[in-house]
Amino acid sequence: SAVPDNPPPPKTATIKSLTAERNPPPRQIGVDSSATAATDWKEERWDPEGWQKSGAEACALIYGSAYPKLRERMEVLHPLLNTMMIEHGYGRVLSRTSLPLRIRELCVLAVLAGQSVAPQLTSHMRGAIKCGATPEEVKAVISQTHLAWGKEAQEVADAVHEGCVRGSKAAL
Repeated sequence: SAVPDNPPPPKTATIKSLTAERNPPPRQIGVDSSATAATDWKEERWDPEGWQKSGAEACALIYGSAYPKLRERMEVLHPLLNTMMIEHGYGRVLSRTSLPLRIRELCVLAVLAGQSVAPQLTSHMRGAIKCGATPEEVKAVISQTHLAWGKEAQEVADAVHEGCVRGSKAAL
């Protein structure tokens, strides 16, 4: 019998490659809080189920009663977008333990304040309060928008904050 030109790979190689795909090695993701040098990296284990769980918990806390509607909207846009938001945005980023969620939410405000995304900024202002930030902390972050984003962004962020204060159940 003739030997084929391209024989299939041995079964063990196929199983080994599949195992590697399911259990990739740790990833370098950031500087460890106990690091002594900027080159000391903390490794993260591959844990999609953990990211889903912690991401869903953080997102539910931040969005409160609006959480189910947010998840439905994201799922309609695309199921992978919904998964990415929870696993990566909320699970891998906002749920890390090196900073409290309250501080992370205040950082999110600083990032969103200059991006002309009023619905997200409003949601995260309310979310910061739900995570333990004070109205004064939220205002302090918003009042510094001009430092990073300029005068025009400051005006928009102030208007969003004022609208949030006037219409907020969280009493910003």
